[in-house]
Amino acid sequence: MKNRWRIVWSGTALLAVLAFPGSVSAQNGQDCLPELDPDCSAEVRLLAGQSMDVGSIVIQRSTDEVCVTYLLSEESLVDGMLIYETHLAIGDELVDIAQTQGNKWGTNPIPGQFPYGESFYEGVPCVSFCLLLSDLGLVDVETLYIAAHAVVGIVDDSIEYMMETAWGEGSRFNERGNWGMYIMFEPCWFEIVPSYVGYEDNPSNCDFDYNDFGMDFMGVETYVGDVLRTIELQFCARVNRAENLHDIHILRSLKGNYTYSLVRDHVAMGTETVGGVDIPGSGDFDVVLFDTERWPNDASQVLDQIVTITITMDVGNDLNKLGDFGPAPRFDLSDRFSLYDPYMVNRSLGMIESHMTNVRLAKPPLPAGIYEVPCVLVIPECDWPHPDEAVTITGPYPMFYDYYSTQLPAYKYWWDLP
Repeated sequence: MKNRWRIVWSGTALLAVLAFPGSVSAQNGQDCLPELDPDCSAEVRLLAGQSMDVGSIVIQRSTDEVCVTYLLSEESLVDGMLIYETHLAIGDELVDIAQTQGNKWGTNPIPGQFPYGESFYEGVPCVSFCLLLSDLGLVDVETLYIAAHAVVGIVDDSIEYMMETAWGEGSRFNERGNWGMYIMFEPCWFEIVPSYVGYEDNPSNCDFDYNDFGMDFMGVETYVGDVLRTIELQFCARVNRAENLHDIHILRSLKGNYTYSLVRDHVAMGTETVGGVDIPGSGDFDVVLFDTERWPNDASQVLDQIVTITITMDVGNDLNKLGDFGPAPRFDLSDRFSLYDPYMVNRSLGMIESHMTNVRLAKPPLPAGIYEVPCVLVIPECDWPHPDEAVTITGPYPMFYDYYSTQLPAYKYWWDLP
């Protein structure tokens, strides 16, 4: 294994010259942190003497590398504390970290056998190790096991006032004795806020009750570094109060190849995409969740059909990034909807499509004024009590008018305001 790595540190002297190719730059305080994606990072306490909080270990991961930063707190620096030794191990399993054979209580870590680390003769306030994932053999690995050991102390005129072993806080290797710890660094994940999605299906004849069809929508995306690895989505039908027939789609903009699974708790009918597992896909993901012909326009009918989707990027597909999310398509939406579009196709009116970007001028029965309202309404709340059939939304929710006519943040949660 090649050992190409770089070390960023803050201080006046290194005890030894680096033995491997890399770069060295002196920094101060928080500037010791590498400039990697801040959304995909983790921070744990740096504990000295088992219980003394002296700083933090910051773990950051990008597409190409992982960086581990030892960072003393301002309070520790004021006390005169510095870092004098570091030992670091990273793997995709706990056994990748050097340990003794152990006993019934567990194993003991062996920091002296960790592959990365340095000694600092005059001490430093922070140090950051950045290692290429390809050199570690961890490019496609999700969970990393990291053991970050240090020796910290207070020295004045070469007199040691205090020297302590320190570990990045995590899980102990054993139950008794040696208190060494390891950190499990999980992939970054981002929740798609659970939401009700309600539709108005007829541009020329709207009652603005947003119950022509309605469903709950939730999901989670998982990233390794800033690269998308998996998407898990779930949709639950809630209401269908329209005479027209519709296809309810979910579109997620994607690049490259992937496989997906689509599982229904009901048998697909009509235009609905048939379920299956390990189905190959490429480019934008677009399936029909529900064909509303399966339900009569009946207020007494309870809709609870569920569709669950899992999308897994192919190995080597690093084309989809966290930074792909752009500006929200409307002022009332989150940026997640720059890539997600739960759109409706009205088959009864000649395949008219209603997308997240579509708005229409308000008209009666909405209050008078020149303002736009959405064709597809999103409420960040599942099981939202939608209006009854032919009951305009401003009846039970009068602040709807205030929000969409002014776009003021004060009315953002109009459905929850008195």
